[in-house]
Amino acid sequence: MRLYFCIKIYSDMKRYAIPFRPASSRSDFACNDGEVSIADNLIADFSESSENSESSGCSENSGSSEDSGGVRMTMPPAPEAEFRLKYDVLDGWHIHPDMLPSRLMPKGEGSEAGWGKIASAVLDRFRKDARRQNLFTEPFFVICALRLKGGERIMPSPTMLMIPNSESAPVAGSTDFSADEMRMSVAAAVCRLQWRVRIPDTLRDFEEVTHVDILVSDEMPLSDRKSEWKSYHRLSFGGFTHSLSPDGGCGERRITEDALVQCWRQEPMDEADMLAAMLTAKDYRVIMEIPVENARSVEEWEDVVFNCGGLSSLSAKTPYRPDYAHLSEVEAAGMTDISGRATLYDFSMISPLPFALSQTAPYADTSGYAPRWVFHPDPEARQYLFERDGVVRTLPLWRHPHLYGSYYWCGLDRDSDSDVRVVDDEELISGSLSIAARHRSYPGGIWRSSVGSCLHFPDSLSMQLHVGRIITLVRAFRSSGLVATTAPTVYAFTTDGVFLLKEMEDATFRDAGLVCGYVPKDAGAVESLGRGVRFTTASGEVVTIEGTSVRLGNATDRLTGGSAIGTIAYKAIDTAKECRLVTRPLKFGDSSRSKWLWGVEADGDYDRSRMMMTVWGSVNLRDWYWIGSGRGGAIGLYGAGSRYWRVEMRLMLNPGDNIQGLRCSLR
Repeated sequence: MRLYFCIKIYSDMKRYAIPFRPASSRSDFACNDGEVSIADNLIADFSESSENSESSGCSENSGSSEDSGGVRMTMPPAPEAEFRLKYDVLDGWHIHPDMLPSRLMPKGEGSEAGWGKIASAVLDRFRKDARRQNLFTEPFFVICALRLKGGERIMPSPTMLMIPNSESAPVAGSTDFSADEMRMSVAAAVCRLQWRVRIPDTLRDFEEVTHVDILVSDEMPLSDRKSEWKSYHRLSFGGFTHSLSPDGGCGERRITEDALVQCWRQEPMDEADMLAAMLTAKDYRVIMEIPVENARSVEEWEDVVFNCGGLSSLSAKTPYRPDYAHLSEVEAAGMTDISGRATLYDFSMISPLPFALSQTAPYADTSGYAPRWVFHPDPEARQYLFERDGVVRTLPLWRHPHLYGSYYWCGLDRDSDSDVRVVDDEELISGSLSIAARHRSYPGGIWRSSVGSCLHFPDSLSMQLHVGRIITLVRAFRSSGLVATTAPTVYAFTTDGVFLLKEMEDATFRDAGLVCGYVPKDAGAVESLGRGVRFTTASGEVVTIEGTSVRLGNATDRLTGGSAIGTIAYKAIDTAKECRLVTRPLKFGDSSRSKWLWGVEADGDYDRSRMMMTVWGSVNLRDWYWIGSGRGGAIGLYGAGSRYWRVEMRLMLNPGDNIQGLRCSLR
């Protein structure tokens, strides 16, 4: 019985490979597994990227207007708005969201091509009727902003991408082309926009603010409108909608599970064109306004009321371009849709802007000073340095409440800043700094669009894998393990191997460990298998991954084989002295529940007999207790009830030795 119990525990264990990485600016609750907090007598064998360099910032309240030349302005608080889509019905087309919108159409030419022309007319009518009823059928962006008495808008919220349908809609019919009538169905969802908002109580104290506006961008076409209609037989349609279902569940759902026996369809937009359309969507038009005196916080989801005109008249309205849309451009090697959000990878951007090129926000208080948008690569920075009349002065930075990485600069008046020069890294940078000098590349970065983020610059939802380059992202679905049943598993294929990413509740990705060291030859060599992925390496080997199980031929590897787990190796500075390494809190993918830690080992090239490891556990990140110690690793641990762990290693390294990461077993 005891033997059976031990075998059962061992078979149920999950194994994690965690590469070491430098400490980020995130809190202990949000840091990635593997971040190193203490590395005594150790040096990392890699080149740190610019975004990990230490900031010269100070605390948010440091610096005064007298000694810094800055003036703190009181900006109106931004409403905290959330948006979602509700799966709805289109009057005259269907009576339940689970039904496909359809129309009974009379016979035309009586041929396959003739019915294709009728299918084109059906889809055009479907789109017009949806817009007339203020329903959405194609992706768009939505934001919230404050309107001033003069009509200007300030404090725009992050852009949120809404995806009613992920693919161009085919029009399904029957194969009896000689019939007098044919019921033609559009394989698409129609969605209504909903929102909820928290209005700060202090907003009514600002007389300049008159309205809270909701604005949307133009819908981005999913198909090439100029392409010809083609006929398809037994089309397996993979389109999905990300919206609230009639039963109250919000998430991704396939439009239809059945193959379309006969349908017609225009050529879908390719990924590059779709990405270009998303990154150039900068103009927004108002659809709903709420006077500030009537504004109230809404805890429950409510339908957006189109009290400024409907979608049909959207193009006639004056467009609004958010301040941050003027200041930064983004390019990305690829894009994919995961849980209704645009996910970019291997991207680059232009930032930050010197003060002389920044834009004055359309707001000023009685002090006569004007805020300006300033973009800073370090989200923790609280001050900026500039030179005036040969004197270097400190300027406090006041962060936008939601747009991390961006700041309102509140310091100089509108007419006296022509001679300002920014001091960055102890060098004076003139206001004519070229775009090439401000261009930053993030080949290992993943960037999501959601609440708390926008498509115009990276922020707290930008995840950086310490790899050479991300080749592609592919999603699959798992029934158990690191990710919940309804959440997709995301595999990041990089030049350093395949990483497993977990999607968190706040829409961020969390690095859940390296699955294997195999590298696909290109993005086209990766194939999704539903609950796994398959790809071909440059040498022609076919690798299949399901969860954390890797198969190469008939071999199976569960996070134990392949190449070394980390690309960052810590080496000794002085081999005659003891080295000490302490990790930041480890969560192993999900910190919301406790786990049993069975064993921890350090990966790398070193003498195990000269290393002592100690493991600490915690429930709340405040109270830490000893779990176990061991030479060469800590095996046979339990740590029941712990949600966070810290690993401390004391070891002696010879010349050429290194440590690269951790291998952990949990149940």
